[in-house]
Amino acid sequence: MSRRNLLIAVGVAGFLVFAVALVPARIIGAVLPAGPITISDTSGTLWSGTARSVRVAGFELQDVSWDVHVLSLLIGRLSLSIDGKWGAGFVRGDIATGIGGALRVRDLRVAGPLAPVLRLMNMRGSGGELSIDIAELDIEDQWPTRVVGTVGVGRLPFSMLGIPGGSMGNYGLEFDIPEVAEDGVIPGTLMDKGGPLEVVGELRLTPPQDYGIQARLKARPDAPPELTQGLMLAGPKLPDGSHEFEMTGSL
Repeated sequence: MSRRNLLIAVGVAGFLVFAVALVPARIIGAVLPAGPITISDTSGTLWSGTARSVRVAGFELQDVSWDVHVLSLLIGRLSLSIDGKWGAGFVRGDIATGIGGALRVRDLRVAGPLAPVLRLMNMRGSGGELSIDIAELDIEDQWPTRVVGTVGVGRLPFSMLGIPGGSMGNYGLEFDIPEVAEDGVIPGTLMDKGGPLEVVGELRLTPPQDYGIQARLKARPDAPPELTQGLMLAGPKLPDGSHEFEMTGSL
């Protein structure tokens, strides 16, 4: 490319970036097609704006703000930082998408109620807390190709296992998959972080949107009697006193 054409290209790119910076944020709601994402009560600009409410696949975020990373536009990528409220919790992180539709998420932090996620997985339970700490997540063709991070649940309700009572304690799910295998299967390690129920197992995500849980559950000595009795329904008792637990479903 000649020096003259290069200067013209830089000038055009600069003009487009400047123009985007002045476009009001309310244009987003007008151009979004009807579908899984709705946005309302926007202010600011496409460059840096806010929205009172953003609904994504059944989840609602409030008081959402965003800032577009300028240089990403010059290489054909939309990259932005977001910050919002989810119930009494929050969502914040960096999200980028390119012309091909691939999605890249970095440093995502989420804290909020567990119940909406349980409903998404067709699981019982109305209580509990959710925390997500994703260092890296890449998605292509609507399926992850890289997953590195952790998911934590606190005050997990006994009702998930069909057992009356209060909280089972805190548990974690860890993904360390810098490159997902060709079959698309994504394994995650299940573990407990104390509480009356000992958990060791694995969660496997399988294309297109299936999941499976295989774990061993064991009541600790200080567990309430209802838990010990309820575990008899979870699966056969093994020689070490644990019970096998399996669950499958679709997202």
